[in-house]
Amino acid sequence: EQLGPRGGAALERIAVATLTALGAVHAAGMVHRDFKPGNVLLGPDGPVVIDFGLAAVPGMTTGLSGQVAVGTPAFMAPEQLAGTRVSAAADMWSWAVTMVFAGTGELPFKGESLTATAFAILHSEPNVGRLPEPLGSLVHRCLNKDPALRPPARGVLGELVAAGARLVGPMPPMVSALASDEETSSSQRAYAAPPKGNGDGLSGARPGFRPRSARHRNRRIWWRRRAHVILAAILLVAGVG
Repeated sequence: EQLGPRGGAALERIAVATLTALGAVHAAGMVHRDFKPGNVLLGPDGPVVIDFGLAAVPGMTTGLSGQVAVGTPAFMAPEQLAGTRVSAAADMWSWAVTMVFAGTGELPFKGESLTATAFAILHSEPNVGRLPEPLGSLVHRCLNKDPALRPPARGVLGELVAAGARLVGPMPPMVSALASDEETSSSQRAYAAPPKGNGDGLSGARPGFRPRSARHRNRRIWWRRRAHVILAAILLVAGVG
């Protein structure tokens, strides 16, 4: 905001560094949920993605909760505004909006109010300005209203590198089958009706029931593993000049 729009090598570097970080986060089975210019630090060692306070497991629902927005509305994907299932595709939408802002100083969807901005995101076509190719075309694809049609971070990064962009670190790992399974199972659990017990306490528990302490212990292990991967991604992007 202080230095104005970026272009050329500077914009390419921002795109590559942020895609590298997001790709690592997604490969860990996580979603940032609040990717925006304010969460990209432009330091002397290159761009660094920060603020994973809203990071979530794919399959969670997110959006406007009462009067408080979970995320930043102008950068939220249509499915986030609608409060439906969030996935890595929502981060790719937010990344594309951020690239438009970084390269043009403007947002691709505008409105004079929060409601008008949300309506534009849900129903209008984006205005991405004159972004250099192939970045402009990739941004357009990431702003598809259908999350299933948005390319993943690793795929977008691969296309930029194929066009001549220079990597700032190793390519992020591919999203594992485990992460995909977790996304599917999370969605299935969200829509599955709870089984009925017979009112006899533990004897009426559903098959496969695990004690509360065991579930919490497994969940802590799950989050700890992903936190290590996220930290590695941040250090990877921050450590290259």
